[in-house]
Amino acid sequence: MVENTIFQSSYKEITRCKSSSVHGRGNMSKRPTEMASIEAQLQEQARATETANQKNIELEDEVDKLNDKLADQKAESERILEEKMQQFREEERKKNTSI
Repeated sequence: MVENTIFQSSYKEITRCKSSSVHGRGNMSKRPTEMASIEAQLQEQARATETANQKNIELEDEVDKLNDKLADQKAESERILEEKMQQFREEERKKNTSI
């Protein structure tokens, strides 16, 4: 920021410009080299891949939990059905023995 202020005041002094608009914004910085650009892209891809992998792991954990819950509910339903069938058989047996 200080360098920019010095540059602006020097520019006005040298060119005798009365305008208060900012000059030379951005043209003092260097463009990244091709290698730096490729490296930045690779880092971004690696970050995106890591984020996607982490999300996939979280989703897989959630699917596993839901599958476990579904299996528990299925086992409970089968247990209840078996109890009802047992009660029905008992009633049928009592009914047949009383006739």
